[in-house]
Amino acid sequence: MDLGIHFRGAGDDILELAASKKSTYCRFIYHGGVSPAIPLRLAPTWIRVSGNSQRTVEYCNHRLEYMVTSMQIEVKIISLKNSFEKRAFLSNNIKFSSSMPWSFFDANTGSDEKSQLVSDHESQRRQFGRCLTKGEIGCFRSHYNLLSQFLSSGSTDWLLVLEDDVWIDSDFDFQELIDLLEKRSIDYIRLFAKMFKPADIVDNLSGFRQIIRFRTDPYGTQAYLINKRGCDAFLKDIQRISIPIDDELGRFWRHKLDPYCVFPFPVVERNTQSSLEKLRNDVLVSRDNSSFVRIRTRISDNLRKRASNVGYRYKKALSLF
Repeated sequence: MDLGIHFRGAGDDILELAASKKSTYCRFIYHGGVSPAIPLRLAPTWIRVSGNSQRTVEYCNHRLEYMVTSMQIEVKIISLKNSFEKRAFLSNNIKFSSSMPWSFFDANTGSDEKSQLVSDHESQRRQFGRCLTKGEIGCFRSHYNLLSQFLSSGSTDWLLVLEDDVWIDSDFDFQELIDLLEKRSIDYIRLFAKMFKPADIVDNLSGFRQIIRFRTDPYGTQAYLINKRGCDAFLKDIQRISIPIDDELGRFWRHKLDPYCVFPFPVVERNTQSSLEKLRNDVLVSRDNSSFVRIRTRISDNLRKRASNVGYRYKKALSLF
């Protein structure tokens, strides 16, 4: 398949790159240096590229060698094997499947005692006020196993993680979002949040959508986009299950993955209660928030969260000068 490339520049500088396919990126190699992945935009083409991904171009008396690669997103939907109705709904909803490979990822039920991720009941009582349910443990292991698998053997640049009780805007431009994340070196972003929380506007997308950064955890793991650097940052310090997965993912002061989100949400939770939510609601009354260790943990997390937010605002202020 031919891929058209168009660029303009002077000397060694590449000022503009474009291609006939939205999902294509270029890496330019010149004078011993390698450029980062550069998103290509739609534009008239006057250099033809076909066959192998590596080519040499003579331009303005400069010899440029470049690689054409694909910026791909893999979609994984965490779902129990017997959730036939939810799987059927999502299969019909994902109309973009021809451009992004997707598949179901069988959820853990929480009863797998052979899992390498141990459920620490004592730590759960100290940090969360009660022991987690099987549903919460299974949910944690499901996300952990999926991210670990992507980090070790994933063939794409980004992973879109979905739970099976969501609806997706099939016209949302994921490539535009990826371009902006790459530009801003953002490794993780939510596409949905359970609750409204105070937030700062970071940037704008087409269709009157924005990239925002929450100042606290908005809860939920229904839909998020993450790359391998983000997976490594999140997974490296997790050795046991002490709190639910959405609480763990929301501790941005620990793993340094700021709570960025797309708003309005391109993915929303359907009005159907998952088995996890039912199990969680049934045991909320038994949660003990009065123990000394629990109070100390909450105070420590709050102070670290405030420090992280101050650091973010400080960096933002410096960028204005």
